[in-house]
Amino acid sequence: GLLVVMVVCGAAIFGALFALGGVFQFWAQDAAEVQAAFTYGGNALLQYPPSIFGRELVQGVTFVVPLAFVNWLPALRLLGRDDPLGLPGWVDFLSPVVAAAMCGVVALAWRGAMRSYRSTGS
Repeated sequence: GLLVVMVVCGAAIFGALFALGGVFQFWAQDAAEVQAAFTYGGNALLQYPPSIFGRELVQGVTFVVPLAFVNWLPALRLLGRDDPLGLPGWVDFLSPVVAAAMCGVVALAWRGAMRSYRSTGS
């Protein structure tokens, strides 16, 4: 069950990250590189175990941009590995909560972006 939840919630978290990048484009019109840094950079980052990176980066992708909940923390539980950050074991099951929170943030941000949107007039 955790594997299925990991895949579904991981897709929701990444979808929310892409949507947040779209929201960012409403305010910073020509900043596609910033969005790509988080989306495609996050994808490249998650191809390796985060424990090979510095502690600060791992904390950033866990607590700031919650990419660790896409696959790393649930996979630690599935593989029976210890958490290098020393987080409690129940954190491995928080992917649905993080996915719901990310989707909620995106919904609010998207609403705000739509209210401030001004077309080109053409």
